[in-house]
Amino acid sequence: MLTPIKLVHLQVTLRCNLRCSFCGQWGDNGYARKKRIRPEDEFSPNEWIRAIDQIMKLTPGIGNKPGFVVWGGEPLLYKGLDKVLSYIHKNGCRIGLVSNGVLLEDSTDVVKDHVSTLYVSLDGPGSMHDKIRGVEGIHTKIERGMSALAGSKVKKVCLSTINAENWNVMGETAIYAQSMGFDKIVFQNLIFLLPPERDAYDAWLREGFGINDSNSRSWTFEGIPEFAYRLPEALSSMKKRVDNKEFNMPVEFQPFGLGSHNIIDWMEGRGNILEGSPPCCLAPSCHFTVSPEGLVRFCIDFSDMPLGSLRDNSVLDILQSEKAVRFREDVVAGKNPACIRCSWRHNKTYDID
Repeated sequence: MLTPIKLVHLQVTLRCNLRCSFCGQWGDNGYARKKRIRPEDEFSPNEWIRAIDQIMKLTPGIGNKPGFVVWGGEPLLYKGLDKVLSYIHKNGCRIGLVSNGVLLEDSTDVVKDHVSTLYVSLDGPGSMHDKIRGVEGIHTKIERGMSALAGSKVKKVCLSTINAENWNVMGETAIYAQSMGFDKIVFQNLIFLLPPERDAYDAWLREGFGINDSNSRSWTFEGIPEFAYRLPEALSSMKKRVDNKEFNMPVEFQPFGLGSHNIIDWMEGRGNILEGSPPCCLAPSCHFTVSPEGLVRFCIDFSDMPLGSLRDNSVLDILQSEKAVRFREDVVAGKNPACIRCSWRHNKTYDID
């Protein structure tokens, strides 16, 4: 059942100025590498404004306004971003902007004017971040951008993806983020599918929705990463440091409820093992994302299920379509294999920090 929309992701561009190896979009096996990405195929600012008008009509009333997360690719590459953010802001909605921070120094005015919460990726202290992201010097660009935002009302959240190169320096990463002026750090676990899970996902798409070409290989690991079996000790150590108040900002792990006692169960895909999680993913009932070319989907990271195009249909017609209803029913019934290690599967609030 479709409930009031709480959160909408606007993916203004798939273009990115980095090629991080683990990224599902532009990484070594990223699905964007197979696509011809052209700015002229992206929604224009006026098309985004028309889409926003439709979205606002779905949630009438002062207390029901949705939040908007603007992301990419790298959203700061999108020309006309100021116009889109300004229009959302004028509608009284909160805005989250997800960025790699490389272009932040030159974009501080638009961030200060319109953004409620800025999410910046940071995968290690100093040059370690550069090594993981594959480009020298980007940590200094993030430092300069954060410095330019000092004293602003924008909440600054650091997003750090736990991987084989940084799992044992989470504390140092938190201290580094703290020194740059972040208000919070969130450590995120990798989203991945093992080959049997990928095959089950592809079969579900093919048999249920007639989709024969998925991006599932972008998210496939041949086995559970070796570092995963070192995480219980690392997470236990981090919990002690948090409890001892070594950091002067909140330190969180996603999905919430994941810790040293259940991280192996999570990595090995042992079902819904997190206390307090909703019985199924809530995204299809209160959230959707719009791609750069105007395709509406429920899933954020798994982009294989377009429900319809805003260039041809209204938001309401798409969300109430037969395909949307069937997708929603399958998710409620636990039939989507891609949910297995998705952090959004366990999100209860669909809100902006």
